[in-house]
Amino acid sequence: MLEGVIASHLTLLNEDGKIDFVEQRKYFEFLKSKSVDGLFLCGTTSEGLLLSFDKRKGLFRLAKDVFRNKEDVSLIAHCGFVNYHTLQKVWLSASSHVDS
Repeated sequence: MLEGVIASHLTLLNEDGKIDFVEQRKYFEFLKSKSVDGLFLCGTTSEGLLLSFDKRKGLFRLAKDVFRNKEDVSLIAHCGFVNYHTLQKVWLSASSHVDS
């Protein structure tokens, strides 16, 4: 059962539309320092559906890396996608990086 504060993150992009992983790491570290109980990856902040499979996979990996020593933090991946084939790929990738 999920309890506490589950943060829905923003995705920080460069001017060229690529994820700024340096700043994204700092942002995830900030959320970690605030003792969030979970992180809802790529969902509810509207850009999630606009991100490619590779961008989402990169965010899943980064979150897992930042929160790897916080066993009490749930990482939850939004896996919705416009087409079924990509949805399967996102789900399979997420299942190896996040809790649910």
